[in-house]
Amino acid sequence: MTLFIISVWDFYGSRRENHLIGGLLRDVAGEDQRMRALVFYGVCGTQVFATLTNDDSPISSIEHTKPLTTPAIRPTVRLLRYLPALVIIYIVISDLASVFWWGAPFRTGHASHWSIAASKGTNEIIKLLGPIAIEDGIALCFAFVTAFLLWRANQFQQGTVQLLRTLDADHWGTIPPGEDPEKEEAPRPRRRSTTFP
Repeated sequence: MTLFIISVWDFYGSRRENHLIGGLLRDVAGEDQRMRALVFYGVCGTQVFATLTNDDSPISSIEHTKPLTTPAIRPTVRLLRYLPALVIIYIVISDLASVFWWGAPFRTGHASHWSIAASKGTNEIIKLLGPIAIEDGIALCFAFVTAFLLWRANQFQQGTVQLLRTLDADHWGTIPPGEDPEKEEAPRPRRRSTTFP
């Protein structure tokens, strides 16, 4: 249940972020280049997983270096996105394994629940499998809905990435050289008088 709630939170958070960023960038599409660049950099500064490039090398000088991509990073991050659903499935598999194959973990030498129930007859098997079928069935339903919500959240995240990369290719991040034409000159501070009355 907790993992399902986390996935709901992730879905709505990713959806809100995508819609806010998309709406803001649409609003400034007709503005001048300086304004678009400032908004673009402001949005990019808020992103952690929505990266513009696949460059994983650290920047240690102002000289441009050859970009380096670490192949394992992005698939690992994508896998982490689905971790709540994977954990639910792992719990169900572990639960079934403890019933049918594994012995009792804290009672060394004891057989699995299934072999004990099977030796006692059909009524014991029904008593054993009934609650397990209900609990694991509910857990699998949560796993399916959780995986769906995480998949949708990933679509919103990928939409944000695609939008930012498209705007970067359209040079939204290029700030025109020179002074900002809309910048007002700051008033000069008044000199304090050094004479006393």
